[in-house]
Amino acid sequence: MFKIKSLLLLFIFIIITATISAKTTNKPLDLNQVTFISQNQGWILGSTSNHSFILSSLDGGESWEEQYSTSIGLSKIKFLNEQNGWVVGENGTILCTTNGGKTWLTQHSNTKETLNSLYILSNTKLYAVGDNGQLMYTNDGGTNWINKKLNTNLSLKSIEFFDNNTGYIAGIDTFFLSKDGGANWAKISVTGHNKRSIFSINFTSERKGWINTGTVILRTTNGGINWEIVETPQPGYTGGPVFVDDLHGWLTKSGGQHGSVVHAEEEENINSFGYVFSTSDGGVTWKETIHIESLKDHSAWILDMFLLDMMNGWVVGRDGLLMRTTDGGQTWQRSNNSLTKEK
Repeated sequence: MFKIKSLLLLFIFIIITATISAKTTNKPLDLNQVTFISQNQGWILGSTSNHSFILSSLDGGESWEEQYSTSIGLSKIKFLNEQNGWVVGENGTILCTTNGGKTWLTQHSNTKETLNSLYILSNTKLYAVGDNGQLMYTNDGGTNWINKKLNTNLSLKSIEFFDNNTGYIAGIDTFFLSKDGGANWAKISVTGHNKRSIFSINFTSERKGWINTGTVILRTTNGGINWEIVETPQPGYTGGPVFVDDLHGWLTKSGGQHGSVVHAEEEENINSFGYVFSTSDGGVTWKETIHIESLKDHSAWILDMFLLDMMNGWVVGRDGLLMRTTDGGQTWQRSNNSLTKEK
């Protein structure tokens, strides 16, 4: 009898130990967005299947510290300077910090729509866009957010301003232009667009800019009146482009298993890849600066790229992918610092 009880207790102990081990297994974070305010200070939005995280670095990305976590999906992070920043996300979430992210406070947006992007014009004037044509703005740093819904029910994915007057909003089959600081927005047609979703906008002057549909990049030289398709190398999902002036820019290409790694005992080969390309002639030609393949437990799928200036840039992606360049993309250093969370 005693022997049976002992075996039963041993069996229960093994089950409990295995359960705890399974629960505490670490999985690399997906790194969805990266931004830096200087060569040393930056932030990343990371996520697991059920949580979002704000991470910060004070050493150029060599090490990272968790500042904030939530079960709500976070979409975009922007900083005005070393102290003042904002984050937007699901359920109308708007977070702000005035101390570099040491503390994050919730601002009331008066909407439940998912907010996908934001732009900071000053420490008091900001804009945010989201699903169902949602456009929000504030003139007091976020104490009060005002709903200024556009004439569309489609999802708005990105908002950018070239200067205090000229702004752009893009989304699903949608492109808007403002010439008066966001007071009024006019919908304009994007020729060659063929009803694709527009995920990002990048203007280097009032007249010259690029938009990205995920598969096609379009360029305008007359402020968005006409657009032409930019030929890019290597098939795959396109990230960027990010231009620092009219001539110099970078874009990414990714493909394979949508950047995810299937952690199976019998799975030895993970099929995903990532590229970074650069141009010095405004996108007429592109040069490969790095080609990465997935490792056994890490993806090569790139999710975001940020350029601080002509020399300093960062790339992030699935399963903790993090790379940095300090020489304008001629070489990239892939971080060995695994950013993980318990499953």
